[in-house]
Amino acid sequence: MPAHTLNELFFASVERAPRPASFLVPRGGSYHDVSPERFVRDVERASLGLTASGIAPGDRVAILSKNRYEWAVADFAILTAAAITVPIYPTLPARQIEHLLDNSGARAVFVSSEEEIRKILATESSAPKVELLIAFDASTIVEPRLLSLDDLYARGAESGSSIEHRRRAALSGPDDVATIIYTSGTTGIPKGVMLTHRNLLADIESCLQRMEIGPADVYLSFLPLSHILERMGGHFAILHAGATIAYAESPEKVGRNLLQVRPTMTIGVPRFFEKTHDRVQQAIRRAPPLRRGLFRWAERTGLERTRLALSGGRVPALLEARYRIAEALVFRRLRASFGGRVRFFVSGGAPLSREIIEFFAAVGLPIYEGYGLTETSPVVTMNFEGALRPGTAGRPIPGVEVRIAADGEILVRGPNVMKGYFHEEESTRSALQDGWLHTGDIGVLDGDGYLTITDRKKDILVTAGGKNIAPQPIENRLRACPYILEAVLFGDRKRFVAALLAPDLIALGRWASSEGIPERDPATLLQEPRVRALFRAEIERVNGDLAPFERIRRFEIIPGELTIEAGDLTPTLKIRRAAVAARFASLVRNLYADEG
Repeated sequence: MPAHTLNELFFASVERAPRPASFLVPRGGSYHDVSPERFVRDVERASLGLTASGIAPGDRVAILSKNRYEWAVADFAILTAAAITVPIYPTLPARQIEHLLDNSGARAVFVSSEEEIRKILATESSAPKVELLIAFDASTIVEPRLLSLDDLYARGAESGSSIEHRRRAALSGPDDVATIIYTSGTTGIPKGVMLTHRNLLADIESCLQRMEIGPADVYLSFLPLSHILERMGGHFAILHAGATIAYAESPEKVGRNLLQVRPTMTIGVPRFFEKTHDRVQQAIRRAPPLRRGLFRWAERTGLERTRLALSGGRVPALLEARYRIAEALVFRRLRASFGGRVRFFVSGGAPLSREIIEFFAAVGLPIYEGYGLTETSPVVTMNFEGALRPGTAGRPIPGVEVRIAADGEILVRGPNVMKGYFHEEESTRSALQDGWLHTGDIGVLDGDGYLTITDRKKDILVTAGGKNIAPQPIENRLRACPYILEAVLFGDRKRFVAALLAPDLIALGRWASSEGIPERDPATLLQEPRVRALFRAEIERVNGDLAPFERIRRFEIIPGELTIEAGDLTPTLKIRRAAVAARFASLVRNLYADEG
């Protein structure tokens, strides 16, 4: 019997045929099993604890925490209390957290550590705004509203029963709001996207029709659960499919955790795959000549076979034989560095370059790229096994319609489209017109229904000569350079395109050492003529495939990285173009110094 709410999905997922573990939790350098039975018990006690604490149906409860088992407990505890989950990125500064708590009207907040508690307390006036703080970890902070998770469990165990828990969970209907997720805010103040139980279930069911996932699968979770793609694909959908979720210790330890957990799948954003590709290529460049030559031969063989196979061509017997040798000597060992069991990766959040998708496919680690928004729960289109077309975001998932407006904007209609923006009626009316969501993204559909994303509508640069330029594809190609972490293009109402480049100082330092450039501080290194020439060469490489009006004429190197904390990037690592322009205003002025 199909689930009609996320609460029904929860009960069905934990009551199906027994499996070894619902979760793998890192502790003390190793992983420990959490059984489905314990998960049910923890969710029940936490949910009843919320009810006993005065949380009523429809109340908003926030989660401010990194990925961990308790995040999953808190989410389903909130949902089965018939309340609404408000996930918040723990990396956000206190002032932004305050805005989200105020806007959502959250009555309670689950927090991971003392750092998150202090962020909340730092922004509050003498009149408390949040009524209850629930800490996953032990805290030394003295605060009347603060309750440990164990205390919440005890309160729930004393105040209710399994029958009462299920009765409360049944109060939620398919069209009730399940979660309010705040947009990244690349162009303005974040808006709260209201997603219903029906919205999320529709997306889960449609994606699972495209991806074969079952109890034998192990999923590694490291993309923040505040991100809707991770929440839907790496949380709800994995539990619904009966697979096991393992939590990474931290983004920095993902490499080690891959070897420990040996997952069969995971979700990442383009930067994860770009950095992984860069590390592989750097390791090969440093390898002895014989090993380097073997890898390059295997790489060419794998790419040749992959491109033929993906285009529908016949793979000649000799090429297939060469590929089997490459597989045995190179690719199997490379896959072992990811744990040796990965069946596929999923990428979302921004377009991934065709070259990187083809490389991973060639070594036997296919990346299935998709497209979506928070407003669409989030998946709209996706590539999948047997239907992988690099350079595109795939085809619409079942039940979802996509069309392209006259100005190139992508429009979406389907059961996964949001209810609206919280307290934002005008923005809702603007986004939802005649049953279609206006995404703000620009794209094209080919004859086979594959969608290619060009750029954000608001990011399109219109030069002084009236030429329209989509910056994102060009920026993506610049980021493929091992010495460039980020690239931001400018040129709106200007005579030419210019770029700010954020260097990868570690990779650049290695290159400088190999070139005999003396070790020096980053600011001095970036002014070294040979370093400037290196970046100019990378720009000319990208310029070679661009139309004359798209070519980058000038560049400046940022003395450091773009960061979330400085406001340059959203929590999902998207560029805030206006914020970067404001922070590095003097460098931008230098780029256009002779334009008046």
